[in-house]
Amino acid sequence: MRCLASLIACAFLFTADAHAQWPRSPGSGYVQVSYGNGSADRAFLANGDRGTLGSTEQFEEQAVYLYAELGLVPNLMLVANAYAKAMDATTPDETFSNSGWADAFLYLRYSFLQIGPVVISPQVGVKLPLGYEVDDVPPLGSSESDLHLHVLAGASLDPFPGYAAASAGYQVRQGIPENEWRLHAEAGAFLDPRILLRVRLDRTNSVTNTGEVITTLGIVPEQGFTTVGPGLSLIMHENVQAHLDLRWTVEGRTTAALTQFFAGIAYVW
Repeated sequence: MRCLASLIACAFLFTADAHAQWPRSPGSGYVQVSYGNGSADRAFLANGDRGTLGSTEQFEEQAVYLYAELGLVPNLMLVANAYAKAMDATTPDETFSNSGWADAFLYLRYSFLQIGPVVISPQVGVKLPLGYEVDDVPPLGSSESDLHLHVLAGASLDPFPGYAAASAGYQVRQGIPENEWRLHAEAGAFLDPRILLRVRLDRTNSVTNTGEVITTLGIVPEQGFTTVGPGLSLIMHENVQAHLDLRWTVEGRTTAALTQFFAGIAYVW
């Protein structure tokens, strides 16, 4: 049970990176509060086949995410993210529950190069656990501080009313699980000046692939998964936005076959 629960804990991370490949001017910012819900009753095994892991029959997680960006000086931006969650893992005998603050993330993003409509921004940051225990059942995370390195790129598709964005990153983990590569791609088109339709793809993959699964630990040593899904953004006011997202884990190894839903409200200044 703990194995599947920890897989989902690792996979259930709402990333808001795509909001700002483009720099924010000094003093301007963006704040978003989001609710997320994810569930799974199946998993991708170490060989990529669908199946079950441990005795977990059903997993559900609810989370609240806080995300913020702040322009510091020209082309330099501070990004912060934190989330709390409640998790339930059901076995044939009982339901295991856990809740609390999980991890916080702090990044510096520098938009150092613009080539025509394309903006390229390297980003460096850390993940900080917020006081939980890795031995909790189910675990809220790895309880380790990690280093994140990313390069983000975004381009306006003008005169077409849309954009394309992508990022590539590397997560240097402490202990278990293994270091990971992270890839992201997103595109969006305005159906109306106030309605933005989006689609995104995310890929996470451990640097090792031994095929081993260790079920005696709360955190799985290595994994890989791909998620895809649509999104809708509504510009409700000059300073207020609403965001809706669906996401499915479509393939992977040693990871949960999640269905996820996110809804958020944002303020821009």
